[in-house]
Amino acid sequence: MRVRVVSWNIEHGRNVEQAVAELSTEPRLASADVVLLQEMSPESAAAIAEGLEADHRFGAVADSCETGRPFGNAVVSRWPLGEADVISLPLTARSQPQPRCAVHVPVEVDGRIVNAVSIHLETVLLSRRGRAIQARTAARSKSVNRVEPTVVGGDFNSASPAAIRAIDRSLAPARLKRVTDGRVETFRRFGLPFTLDHLYARGCEALDSGVVASATASDHQPIWAEFSLD
Repeated sequence: MRVRVVSWNIEHGRNVEQAVAELSTEPRLASADVVLLQEMSPESAAAIAEGLEADHRFGAVADSCETGRPFGNAVVSRWPLGEADVISLPLTARSQPQPRCAVHVPVEVDGRIVNAVSIHLETVLLSRRGRAIQARTAARSKSVNRVEPTVVGGDFNSASPAAIRAIDRSLAPARLKRVTDGRVETFRRFGLPFTLDHLYARGCEALDSGVVASATASDHQPIWAEFSLD
């Protein structure tokens, strides 16, 4: 049995109509069983789920410093969803602080439970160590350590090889391994490429993964991976 998971930071929940169009028509996105979203508000998460004719769960621990709306993550799927567990992550940057979270939702895919976790760490204005502590907090939560196959994906705001390795080490106690390539661009700023978005998994075999560079609804590009549960 195969499961495809997509993760996408859609900048401040804007360009929802375009995001829905790209999630619906791009073959590597449209075939997703689970979509993990970041920088969502309740309204933007609901609009994307409605546009995809899917269900969703949303969670946030604070309002956005920019929009004033709840700033959080969502899990979207056409498969049945359980209740969301919102995991508050510690620490914020001293400049432009934004409290962050991870949102865990059990998804029943063709009779099998897959634990889906959408996560968003603080920006690089927080130290590498601080972001590693945030990732470690998620890794130690009961939700992330359930026995079923688990996929954690999102914007880790960790681009350098050293920063990515720090996140890898932080999630290792939960036996989560990165399945996406830490060298492929998912974000561009000042003309420079960065790899900020990653997918990690436990209890399932990653068959393939990639980045959809043609998607333009956000300043981030969506990432995807296909897993075998057999």
